Amino acid sequence: MSQMLLIRHGQASFGSTDYDVLSELGVEQSCCLGRYFAETKVRFDAIYCGPRQRHHDTAAHLRTTAALADLQIPEPIVLAGLDEFPAFELVDYWNPILEREQPELASDLKIGSPRALDVVFQRWASGSLDSGHLETFAQFDQRVRHAIAQIQQREGRHRTIAVVTSGGPIVIAARYCLDLSPAKTMSLLWSITNSSMTEVRYRSPKTRDLIEPSANKNTPNKHSHIGLYSLNRTPHLRRQQITSR
Repeated sequence: MSQMLLIRHGQASFGSTDYDVLSELGVEQSCCLGRYFAETKVRFDAIYCGPRQRHHDTAAHLRTTAALADLQIPEPIVLAGLDEFPAFELVDYWNPILEREQPELASDLKIGSPRALDVVFQRWASGSLDSGHLETFAQFDQRVRHAIAQIQQREGRHRTIAVVTSGGPIVIAARYCLDLSPAKTMSLLWSITNSSMTEVRYRSPKTRDLIEPSANKNTPNKHSHIGLYSLNRTPHLRRQQITSR
């Protein structure tokens, strides 16, 4: 049995010209996590991260802080499959359509209303809103599933692995474990806080078992090599440090 700790990046710069830059609080959250790992003496055999700057910087800050407390965390391995779904691109693509069909919703989207974003992402997940040339929910689901399978195949048994990514891939991991519908998966997205930890434990399966969905969506996945152990934990943060953007 191996442990995979999925970490959401620290708070990014929502509302600025470049969301991908960690905020000052995001840096602090990442450092707090590194100190927590050192204090609890977690020994990671490997660390993976998504391709975004916020993923790299979260991993860098937690590794540096852990090293100051004599805990060495390996150099991250970057996997493109751990990237977030194209949320901003989807909103930009749909804005002209929504301005014609649902102007109130379009107006709320412009100010980043979570309620409006949830409506749009739910429609994306259900396939009821055309994604144009952008990634569909099914493609996103398959991409993340394949990335997790890659890590499992590469690392094998009796390993402790950190994965620094975004909220989307984390809820897809929960979807695998709990056989969630697309709607429930996207609803879970809003509860994943910055620098939080979600732990899954797995046996070493065949790659095809991880990339083939269950034939019956109303029953647990017959290839249940991976199980959810904890969700969205933030023991390293004070209450005022907890954020979700």
